[in-house]
Amino acid sequence: MAAGLVLAVQPAHADDPSNRSQPRPPAAQAPAPGEPSIAEVRQMLGEMGAWSLEYSGILGEAGRLMDQVEGYTAILDAVGAGSIRKRQAIEQMESWRRTSIARAQAVRERAVALRPPPSLAAMGPDGVDLEAALVLARNDLPLVLDEIITSLDAFAAYGLDAINNRERAVGARLRAIYTSHLQLISIDSRRIRAASRAVATDHPNRFVMEATIEYYRGLAAFGEYGIRALEAPETDTMIVAQTLRDAAVQMRTKLARTETEAQRTLREQRDMRYPPGAETLQRTIIEMTETYPETVRLYRELADTLDTAAAAIEAGGVVSEAWSAQEDIAIPLLERIALVEEQRAQIGAELRR
Repeated sequence: MAAGLVLAVQPAHADDPSNRSQPRPPAAQAPAPGEPSIAEVRQMLGEMGAWSLEYSGILGEAGRLMDQVEGYTAILDAVGAGSIRKRQAIEQMESWRRTSIARAQAVRERAVALRPPPSLAAMGPDGVDLEAALVLARNDLPLVLDEIITSLDAFAAYGLDAINNRERAVGARLRAIYTSHLQLISIDSRRIRAASRAVATDHPNRFVMEATIEYYRGLAAFGEYGIRALEAPETDTMIVAQTLRDAAVQMRTKLARTETEAQRTLREQRDMRYPPGAETLQRTIIEMTETYPETVRLYRELADTLDTAAAAIEAGGVVSEAWSAQEDIAIPLLERIALVEEQRAQIGAELRR
């Protein structure tokens, strides 16, 4: 299903220099007393970028832990097919539990050992806000790993129960798939919320992040329904359709704000007079902001996929089939969104060279 695709949507990084309130450069070349020079700003951005790569690496490892579910479902598939003896299945499941949890605990140790983010106090209030957001994100990492470890342990318990009662194998397999889907959504939603604390409230990227959270809320409806249906097969499918419709509406509302704020930012930046030596900063902000119309267009198409899935369910379609069809349409959109995000990141990297 969509569980492996959730992390493909990557809003611009928190260390994007255009994410903060738009700068009002002094007319003189020298910075005002107490303000960092252009060189100091570049150095701080470089240090922050290096720390963010370390943080993102650990978060990526956390997400990849859920790939271990494939080994889990393979054991259950063998049980269901009768191609493995009960004792052997139990041994394999216990081995899977030990290996997967040990791997998760190793990632957790790296999360705990992650160094604090660099001090950004010299950048003023915006720098303080960004540093606080990075600290919160760092502190949240071990909690994310604790949730994953709990999920992996629960999967093993469901699996052992299914081995002892073969009729439960399919349910245990589906529960693991749905739970891993929700876990991945939770991981990236937390990342985005932490990063959004460092983004100016009127910045276009703020609303892209909020639109992404709404998209995730729509995707979560599929997995949540799946888990409920395992307990109560007569679960109302219209709840899923309603959530998908609402998430699509909210996405479009957020994207309209992105469009408005991007247009405002471009007007202000093009009219702004930067001091000598700061032209690179101005050009970077303008070029990054010029990429948002394409982001908005692609995200609106992503919202359309939620409406299409909702329509299929409202017409009496099976939720799992609507989910699969939504995923097929969303894959190329997610890939194109990732390309635009990469383009924005490359533009931002020019400032740190």
